[in-house]
Amino acid sequence: MIEIEQGVFLQHDLGEFFVEGLSLDLVGHEPDMGMLLNKLLWAGLECEFPFKKAGVARVDVGDMPPTGPGTLKWYMPPKIAHSLLS
Repeated sequence: MIEIEQGVFLQHDLGEFFVEGLSLDLVGHEPDMGMLLNKLLWAGLECEFPFKKAGVARVDVGDMPPTGPGTLKWYMPPKIAHSLLS
């Protein structure tokens, strides 16, 4: 597990954390996770993702750092994620 200080993650090269063929699980909350989703989806600054604590999302990317927009496969806000675990 790699632990990165809040607010520092997006300053790193995302390729440092990516191994082709494996998934990468990230845990966090605003503002970092919303900004990360924007970066992976190439959504632009005008698009905001309200990534609350305990929210979960899946984004598929072809390579890292992305050379094209990723695909948001699903997003679960905390209430839905919690109800699935209850």
